[in-house]
Amino acid sequence: MVWATTATVNARSTLASVALTALSAAAVARGDAAITDYDDIITDAHNQVVEALRQRGVEEEAVSYTTGVTRAETDLVLVLLFEAVQQFARDGSGDVYANLAKFFRESHEREMTRAQPIDGVKGAGASFGWGRG
Repeated sequence: MVWATTATVNARSTLASVALTALSAAAVARGDAAITDYDDIITDAHNQVVEALRQRGVEEEAVSYTTGVTRAETDLVLVLLFEAVQQFARDGSGDVYANLAKFFRESHEREMTRAQPIDGVKGAGASFGWGRG
């Protein structure tokens, strides 16, 4: 089960679809098939997020609160997309994509730190919670 979707990616950055089109054009120019969706990038980002959670002792099946991990995964999709496009951008847009990749990388890292993937369990960087006792 992945948490990022085409809708979350497009909602998070208005340049995502433009970057996907540019990535597809580069693939076709190399003789590869056109890239028509984010599916492979979402899968790659999901695997990286799942591994990061596993390193925190959280298995994917245990995730019961997906809000934080959805944002982190969506941001990582954008990082991977913008990094890929900036590598071949010959129209002068490479710096724009590099800056976007940096911005979303920082956001992804913050979201992963704050993510509370299991209901009632604080993330590593989250503040304490008040409890009754």
